[in-house]
Amino acid sequence: MKRLVAATAAILLIACAGALDPLPLAITFKATPTTAAVGDTVTFVSDAQGNDMVAIVAEFGDGGTDGTQLPFARTAHDTYKHVYSATGTYTATVTVVQSDSAKKAAPVTVTIH
Repeated sequence: MKRLVAATAAILLIACAGALDPLPLAITFKATPTTAAVGDTVTFVSDAQGNDMVAIVAEFGDGGTDGTQLPFARTAHDTYKHVYSATGTYTATVTVVQSDSAKKAAPVTVTIH
C-alpha cells in the first residue's frame, strides 16, 4: 500500500510540475496549394502549442469555417480541407483559444483562379 501511495504521489508531482511549466501560445498555418482553380480542394494544416488550449477555429476567407474543441491540450495538429467556389484572393486564418480566453491567430493567403 505504501508503494502505491508513493507511486501515485510521484505521478501527481510530475503532472503538476508539467502543468506549472508555462508554454507560450504559438500557432502556424499552411495551405497546399496556395494557388488553385475554382473547385479544387485546398488543404490547410495548423500546429499550435500553449497552456490549456480549448479550441482552434479556421476561417477560410469566404465565409466558410471549421473548428476543433480541445480538452485543455498543450499541443494540437489539425488538418482542414476547403473548396472555394469563386475566383479571388482569400486570407484564411486559424485562431487558437486558451482557457483564460487568450487568443493567437495565424493567416495564410490563397489565390483561386
